[in-house]
Amino acid sequence: MWQLLFCACILPCIAQDGLNPGGIFPPPNSDVGQSGQWVVDPTTFKISIGQMPSTANESKSRLQRGIQRFQDFVFDFGPAAPINSAQCWGQPGRVGNGTCTPLNSLVINVDSASDVLDRFTNESYTLAVTMTAPADTAILNATTIYGALRGLQTFSQMVKFNLSSATYTIFGSIVSDAPRFEYRGVMIDTSRNFVSLNTLRLICDQMEQNKMNALHLHLTDDQSWPITIEGMPLLTQWMAYGNQKYDSVNNQTTSHIYSLANMSDFVGYCWDRAVRVIPEVDLPGHCIGQNAYPEYFVPQDSPHNCNPNITVSSPGNVACDRGLIDVTSEKGFDFVQQLYSSLVKTFPQGEYHIGGDEVWSVPWSNSTIVQSFCKQHAKACPDDPNITCGSIGDLQPYFTRRVVEIINNLKPGAQLQGWAPGVEGFYQYGNLGSRYPNFTYSNWNGWDGWQGPMSRMTDESQENASVILSGPFYINRPVRTVVDSKGNVQEQGNWEQMMHTAILNFTGGDKSKVRGAELVAWGDSTGIDSGGALDIMAIYMSGMAINLWSKNGTVSYVNPDGFSSCNGDDYSICDSIDWHRCRTLMRGIPYGQRARHFDVPCAVAYEPRAPGVWYKSPKLPAEDSVADKLRQQLREAGLEPVA
Repeated sequence: MWQLLFCACILPCIAQDGLNPGGIFPPPNSDVGQSGQWVVDPTTFKISIGQMPSTANESKSRLQRGIQRFQDFVFDFGPAAPINSAQCWGQPGRVGNGTCTPLNSLVINVDSASDVLDRFTNESYTLAVTMTAPADTAILNATTIYGALRGLQTFSQMVKFNLSSATYTIFGSIVSDAPRFEYRGVMIDTSRNFVSLNTLRLICDQMEQNKMNALHLHLTDDQSWPITIEGMPLLTQWMAYGNQKYDSVNNQTTSHIYSLANMSDFVGYCWDRAVRVIPEVDLPGHCIGQNAYPEYFVPQDSPHNCNPNITVSSPGNVACDRGLIDVTSEKGFDFVQQLYSSLVKTFPQGEYHIGGDEVWSVPWSNSTIVQSFCKQHAKACPDDPNITCGSIGDLQPYFTRRVVEIINNLKPGAQLQGWAPGVEGFYQYGNLGSRYPNFTYSNWNGWDGWQGPMSRMTDESQENASVILSGPFYINRPVRTVVDSKGNVQEQGNWEQMMHTAILNFTGGDKSKVRGAELVAWGDSTGIDSGGALDIMAIYMSGMAINLWSKNGTVSYVNPDGFSSCNGDDYSICDSIDWHRCRTLMRGIPYGQRARHFDVPCAVAYEPRAPGVWYKSPKLPAEDSVADKLRQQLREAGLEPVA
């Protein structure tokens, strides 16, 4: 693997559109090679901010933290040997009498002062490393600091460590880049299995390395309630895993709980990495909160004394894990108001997922109070005289509208998501698109049946609703056997299928309404927890990154019959991912599964690190013998480097 890791650093790197193993990942929109090659000296190279609005205080501070982080990433292999004239290998970047051109700086120019990170944030950038004066300076231009952070990631990937000379070099190039989809998400289920904030920070690091930008936390469900809510302490005291003694002085326990203060810090950590955190508290069903505060849930004359021995409700026999919010009085909506009063302060970026999936209506159907409510409002719902609430089927759209109104009152202009088809009736009842233009359906229909719902959810009747595709991107999607273009039977892994799922491959509808897609890790079907998440998630993110960032998705990178397997046709994609894996590990960020299943792992120095403390490779003496020492280490490991 050392041969793979450093081959492109020893041989000239030709910049080009598309996949370039060892190059920019995910592939940029345009990467046009230029004449010139530079040596980059870790002791003198600087990244600085050039032009930026004077009012950009918050955004400037965030960008400066990113510069500090990427300054280490650029030189992730440690120190370099002293520069000498032999290290340009006769490339056009030489000037004078055999002296190498040094690249002394990267200057970043940003147009906007805004620190806002939401679905409308511009992440585009251009990056120029050319012989144009000043020849010792690379220029990164971006509309926002988040585009600048993406460009910094790209620059850090363009600088190569040359094993032969033990120096860092970069070749001339002009990169123009922007994401294909604005929503490039990862969903983590923290209810079925608790996932520590330390682990979530590392997942955020993995997302930054793959230019993903939305971390959707499925915080609560039938199994546990780990997030603290002001004024409702029983939710975590009784419903979080651990259930250890509550410390009323410090408002915390030692069980598996996210305090609002700690979660707020985590949101800031991800924000610095251009990743927004989207909380989800699943309502009106899938809510263990019923056991802590039953007064907010189905009226007591329904079978609220649930049956703990069943998991699926039936008439007259309600499972304990399927309590529903009481929609017949304001009490149930008081619960929602209190809940989001805490969430909008802790997650200030303004995007929230309201849940809404798998609402078993049995508790509502069995309640005489709910039945009476439906009769009373058969001609008009309490919130809108033009919409009826006469049947049990009308109640979830009514509940959804009320939740949306509550959140918008607390956070005007909030951008909301909900599981579909669960909340799909939200727009269909009353043509509400003009009132709530920022609502997004999360299409969770399965990996083989998502196209029809995509056509329906993007139809004109849905007005301003948009769609995120989740169904084909569950990480428990099964491996399948297919035949490649040469007639060979190959196994295509689940992450490979995600990489090649054509997100816009559905008939009808308005494809401009598709915001993107998200990788989904349910705790009950995948076992994702603090121990296994880091090894599992990275390879999926890389596959998704190619699909969601690169301008044509995977269309340009598959053979004509559309088949791809790392054990069959498509070596370029898989090699590119494996090179990216090596680089990620070198930066101290976990990355488990390989794409090509090489027998020999990346020979890089890697050890787990505390989140927020950037791991640095062991420092070798900065002298002429560095390359000899590296070669000796490789020989001792049985891995002779490419000459």
